[in-house]
Amino acid sequence: AAEQGVQMVLGGWSARHERAAQCRGLGLMRSTVFFLALLSLSLIHHTANALSSHTLNFGPSSNLKPQPKTPTTAPNHARTPSHAPGFQSSPAFQFPHLQLRPTVQAGRRYATSAASPLSQPARLAAAPKLARSARLAPLMMVSRDAAQTAEAQMPLTVFREELEAGRVTPENLQEKLQGTPLPKNPRHITGVLPNGLEYSILPNRAPAGRFECHLQVKAGSADETVKQQGMAHMCEHVSYMGSRKRERLFGTSSQTNAQTDFHHTVYWASCPTLRPSTGVPMLPLALDALLDVMEARFEGSRVEKERSAILSEAAMVNTIDYRVEVQLLAALHGENRLRKRFPIGLVEQIQNWSTSEVQEFHRAHYRPNNAHLYVIGDVDPELAEALVHKMFSHLEARPAPEYAAEEEMEFPNLKTQNPFFPPINHYWSGSKVFGRDACSVHSFEHELMQGVSLHVFAKFPVEPIVTLQDYLAAVVKRLVVVALQVRLNVHSRGDPISMVEFSYLDSPREACAVSALDMMATAQHWPQAVNIVVREIKKMALYGLSQSELQRCLSALLSDSSQLAAQGDRMSNQEQLQFLMESKACGHTFMDPHQLQEATNLVASCISLEQVNEAAAALCLPLATFGKEGSPMPSSLVACFPPGTKISENEVVAAFESAAAQEVASMEEVRVPATLIAPEKQRQLIAERKPTWLPDLQGEGDDDGFGVVQKRLSNGIKVNYRSSEAESQRGHIRVTVPCGRTMESEFKRGAMAIGARTMQEGGAMLGWSREQVELFCVDHLIMAEVASNEEFLFMEFVFPTSKVSEGPDHVTGVEGVMQVLHALLHAYKWEEDALDRAKQAFRQAHEQVGKNLEAAAAEHLLSAMTDKDYRFLSVEPADLEALSLDDVKHAIESFLTTDNIEVSFSGDLSGPEVEALALTYLGTIPPSESQIKSRPLSIPMASAAPPGGRNLFLEVPDSDARAVAYVAGTAPNKWGVMAGGQEALAEPAATGVDDVAGGRKRGGLLPYLKKFGQGITRRGGEGAQGAVSTTLDQDFRRHPLFPCVTLQLLQEVLNRRLFSTVRERKRLTYDANFHLTAFERIQGSWYLVTVTAKPELAQKALDACKETLHAAQTWDPITRDNLQSAAYELISRHEGALQTNRYWVELMSGLQLECVPGKDPSYYRDFAPMIQSVHVGDVQAMLDCLATDEQGMWTCIGSSGGSAGAEGAAEDGADDMDLHGHQPPSIATGRRI
Repeated sequence: AAEQGVQMVLGGWSARHERAAQCRGLGLMRSTVFFLALLSLSLIHHTANALSSHTLNFGPSSNLKPQPKTPTTAPNHARTPSHAPGFQSSPAFQFPHLQLRPTVQAGRRYATSAASPLSQPARLAAAPKLARSARLAPLMMVSRDAAQTAEAQMPLTVFREELEAGRVTPENLQEKLQGTPLPKNPRHITGVLPNGLEYSILPNRAPAGRFECHLQVKAGSADETVKQQGMAHMCEHVSYMGSRKRERLFGTSSQTNAQTDFHHTVYWASCPTLRPSTGVPMLPLALDALLDVMEARFEGSRVEKERSAILSEAAMVNTIDYRVEVQLLAALHGENRLRKRFPIGLVEQIQNWSTSEVQEFHRAHYRPNNAHLYVIGDVDPELAEALVHKMFSHLEARPAPEYAAEEEMEFPNLKTQNPFFPPINHYWSGSKVFGRDACSVHSFEHELMQGVSLHVFAKFPVEPIVTLQDYLAAVVKRLVVVALQVRLNVHSRGDPISMVEFSYLDSPREACAVSALDMMATAQHWPQAVNIVVREIKKMALYGLSQSELQRCLSALLSDSSQLAAQGDRMSNQEQLQFLMESKACGHTFMDPHQLQEATNLVASCISLEQVNEAAAALCLPLATFGKEGSPMPSSLVACFPPGTKISENEVVAAFESAAAQEVASMEEVRVPATLIAPEKQRQLIAERKPTWLPDLQGEGDDDGFGVVQKRLSNGIKVNYRSSEAESQRGHIRVTVPCGRTMESEFKRGAMAIGARTMQEGGAMLGWSREQVELFCVDHLIMAEVASNEEFLFMEFVFPTSKVSEGPDHVTGVEGVMQVLHALLHAYKWEEDALDRAKQAFRQAHEQVGKNLEAAAAEHLLSAMTDKDYRFLSVEPADLEALSLDDVKHAIESFLTTDNIEVSFSGDLSGPEVEALALTYLGTIPPSESQIKSRPLSIPMASAAPPGGRNLFLEVPDSDARAVAYVAGTAPNKWGVMAGGQEALAEPAATGVDDVAGGRKRGGLLPYLKKFGQGITRRGGEGAQGAVSTTLDQDFRRHPLFPCVTLQLLQEVLNRRLFSTVRERKRLTYDANFHLTAFERIQGSWYLVTVTAKPELAQKALDACKETLHAAQTWDPITRDNLQSAAYELISRHEGALQTNRYWVELMSGLQLECVPGKDPSYYRDFAPMIQSVHVGDVQAMLDCLATDEQGMWTCIGSSGGSAGAEGAAEDGADDMDLHGHQPPSIATGRRI
């Protein structure tokens, strides 16, 4: 993930390797990933994620900000703008070169499913897990009434009674566990129509007033014939993107999309229960759109449109990440058709299919007896079931297609056993052994590779979890994985290892469970890295876990179980649905959180250290005994490396054999503190420093029902907090320090960015070593991040508010965070080895900027726009070498003064508890004052265009032809301030309006109001927090939030326009999007339009983007319908996000900072009414504040594979194609088209 200045995802990462990034060194876990682990994985899988990342509390950050989209699974819709009501906390994330993961080729295996957009609900649903779906534990649902509870819970109740009565003994334990079925969620309604269509209905009221429908067709790329490679994906595009019934959902705050994978194609619609404008029920419309998929008509024009989009997508996804992933999957599944059935397909075939051939695939596989329909949300289950019967019963069942012998389709196969699996078979791990079979290594050499990545895989059957014994076995296996990952994070970090992860996951998309060791190391010392990693694995195999390790993992398990049960019916539709679909696919019993908590408590009480260590030996021995005669051979071994490294197959095998042959001793125990600050020390600090609260900043009751409290400590630290039970037993803290990379002009270049990363990489404090502090955070499930962007230094913490470990001296998670924060702000120990690791990460990131097409082109563009201002570019290696530990320490500590620190908290803790902890741990920090005073800063702008002008080109070496194009220019910052300090929408003394052509004079708002009239309206009512907001003062344009919401509306509208024009009408791209960097402190900002295209169409795609901006300013201005659709979307996302701690922390951050004068309580209080009040003319006027003319606009085309300057023409008549009114609705992260 990403330190400041290096925050981009190169390509996309699979869910598993996102976690691998989190697990580098002592890294911190991104909150969105944490919530994903908490909410969208099964409990055991969550614990594995959480603990493996908890070891990383001050190491390489995984970045708490949402991920940009995943190019390997790119959207059919333009990306959604930043999360309302604020933009991202780190403006730099919009420029790809500022978002680069330094170790991206660490082995991303599981993101090859074709297509789908990531959007800002990513914060809620988090990164996509469908790519590596189906977790090893049973899944869960909502609460139910007492009678249902008692009946559903009966098997567990009986087992508990027998356990308490002493009738369960060591001798009959396994029999009793195996004889106790896991309870099924009593509110989960299932059925099968006479035509074979299966359905699942799940009532859920989180969020209230919304539901989701998903249609799962059990046919994916693995079902294709030799001549149909990519047809499942093509069929998905044509079936849904061409649906007129789907278009009826546009403008209703609905989101639609689809995903193609190896084993299935899933179509979905997320809708409000009632249409916002009319109150008409939306469920029939959503089901009708999915029914239309089953009855799709294949029009030639629609097929051609989607053919163009898919060809553009194929070029876009072909990043080095994608190519590595293809190599890994091809090696792992060399014995079956997955190795050559990637969902994106073969370009030469996609170019030549006829409409009838695509329709034939649809008829063969889109059968009701080959589909499953899911409905979840705020719906009447009886009504939903009746609608399913009424609307889908007429579909005719058809037999499955037959395959010719030359297709090499094995029968029987795993799909005949489980229809959710792809039609393949596997050679399971152990079928080959050393001494009898040859060990082969799959090698991949490429110039875009950074360092050496090594991957060892073993495949096993998916084991359904339906009894307590199954669940216990799954728990034990997870505990081993968690404990081993903790060891690898704590003890195997730093040079030469960039990343290492050991995992065991179920994958229904691959019809197997996969155990994997993934690691990345420097090219010079990769054998040493192998030796270090295998040594830790061998220790685990021979000596197992210690009692304290087991207790640590069990405590985390039980804590997570308790938190999930407390969350209950507040789990979102998206998470619930993913749980249900994954449990269906793997054959797991689908439980609700309360049932799961009871099952977890029961199996935890039955687990012994001996059981766990037996599982540890079984999981680890294959690597610990690598090369030994008779030992099981891995399913695959893959080595990826850059040219010049030249790693032979024999060298790889020899390195693992040598590592496995080394002698190892058992791990030395590290004493883990129960508390970082002893109670007597706390009392001493309070007595010495006498912390107090200053008088309240707000009058009593001034929070308008939103619950936000602002206070200030006597030492100057500012505190904002809000108590919330929306995420039970969870909390989120953000520390905001105004400084950032823009202040590096006062220090050495890169000092702020490297200083923040050095804090992240370290961890020693208060007399405790880094290892002790890491394990303290593991024990208390604390995740954290320290990062710097251009404007701020951030520290973020995600944690439980309750106790995780029991004991008289153990503190709660929130108190543990406060102790860590106290040390970070006052008693942090700066370490040379932490600086070395920080520099290593930045070196890798800088190198990768040059190798990544998107990042390199964006860096080239921004360098020209800013006149090479280093503060907005990646840190140069020479600047890294010039930095000493004193340099970075001085830079950071110059701003870590109590008068410059703001702490914002949201979570499940009462106000008095928050204030008491803040007074104890923040109030006792000695007062200090920054000697560097904040001053107005403007975005840097080149004084003159470079010799080649403002239209730039860049060629990046690569074997394959790819292209990306950017359009950029200046824009107002988040608060509507232009570079130089001028207000974007300042009203002039006198203005005029040009006539019909729409040519406008810049600098005025009033003329547009006269021309465009009234804005949108939306029914008033009680807001999400109980505050009634119907109208604002007539002078709403003076509201500090006005520029912010106007910019967001503009961003939303332009994204939709780009999608409709550049993709739909001109067929030049698969994805075009518009983003605003939206700085908060810096005067001015930038907009950035990104478009991917085939190299020969890059210039035309870029021109089409420019034309779209020009049209919106002239002959095709923004309409009321445009504005209404955008407003519905922003308000819907805002209302959903209000249920998360993360969002509230974002809303509160900056409330008390003088350098962010536009932010006050009205920022969150008035967001919805402000959206409702903005007029079309306001948005149009804001558009005129963007530098979109030829004198102010910059462009850059980046190309690779010798494609620079290549141009081609779009098909004749493309501009005349019918435009069906497609709009790019916001899609939850991980939903793919």
